Amino acid sequence: DLGKFEPQRRYATLAAVVLESTATVIDELVDLHDRILVKLFSGAKHKHQQQFQKQGKAINDKVRLYSRIGQALLEAKESGSDPYAAIEAVIPWDEFTESVSEAELL
Repeated sequence: DLGKFEPQRRYATLAAVVLESTATVIDELVDLHDRILVKLFSGAKHKHQQQFQKQGKAINDKVRLYSRIGQALLEAKESGSDPYAAIEAVIPWDEFTESVSEAELL
C-alpha cells in the first residue's frame, strides 16, 4: 500500500515504522536481558542453598565438637590439668587436627 503514496510520504512512513520497530526490538532485548539475569541469579541462589544445606550438618557437627573441646579446656584450666590431655579426652589428637582442617573448608 505504500506505493500509492508520494515518495516523501512513503519515506516518512517507512522511517516511522523503522523507529517504532527499533523501539520494540530494544524493549524485547531489555526484557530478554532481565529474564536471563533472573535465571542466572535464581540458579546461583539455588546452588548456594544446596551447598549450605549440604554443609549444614558438617557445620553443626563441628560446632558441637568444638563446644565439647572448649568445655574440656575450661575444666582443664580450672583444675590446672594438661589442656592437650583434655582435648584428647574428647577426641584423639589426629582426629582433632583433621577436624581443624575440615573446619577451614566450611
